[in-house]
Amino acid sequence: MTTADTTQEKPTAPTISEPAAAVANVLCPDTRGRAVNDFDVYAEEEIEPELLGEEDARGLTQDGKPHIATQHEREAAVTTWLLCSAQPEGRDRVRQQWREGGIALLKCGAVFAAVRMKGRLVRAAAGVDENSELKKIDAFLARALFGGPVFVDTHSGNYYALVPPSTQRRREWAAHRHSPEAECLGRDSYLGVPRAGFTEPNHHWCYWSVPMDGPGDLCTVEAISQLVTVGRRRLAMNQGAACA
Repeated sequence: MTTADTTQEKPTAPTISEPAAAVANVLCPDTRGRAVNDFDVYAEEEIEPELLGEEDARGLTQDGKPHIATQHEREAAVTTWLLCSAQPEGRDRVRQQWREGGIALLKCGAVFAAVRMKGRLVRAAAGVDENSELKKIDAFLARALFGGPVFVDTHSGNYYALVPPSTQRRREWAAHRHSPEAECLGRDSYLGVPRAGFTEPNHHWCYWSVPMDGPGDLCTVEAISQLVTVGRRRLAMNQGAACA
């Protein structure tokens, strides 16, 4: 599945309910357009009851003890959050795509944007060659992006870092300063996103190099900019050395 840059009528943004927001730790904006955070999340889907258990909105169990989320709960909450990028009537289709093929087509610009980075750029930033193990690059990305979520398409070699939707409006990305090595995919772009839990190369050809730790836990724009800048500088140095 590839990224499609097509223009369509702007859909009504999906929303999540108060229980879902509690589990997903997402702040929802006013539906009249007055956002209270940077993720442009809107509200109205019930999260699966089994995800809530006996935890209340404060993250405490009924006996007052802190609730420690399991990996399954985190992945389920991340899945619910990612579904916010799909219109309510399309969420069953997204679930089916994840269930049957392991990857689903999601619209960028609602709850996240994505920075697409060529594999050679990422390898240059990491200081490794094309024969390096994928997990070595994964470990580098986890450090460089402070745990921000990234997945890789091993067919194309491209890496996709999830960032706040406002990233596409920043001057460096709006002016395509890093093209063709890196581009920001925002509104009117669609992206094939692997299901939560695919975190190893043997799980799927498209997997999370750095899994999303929690709903709305995105890469910082500053960390992405630094990684891309370092990668481009090293690519230029390598090309200069090759021509010398």
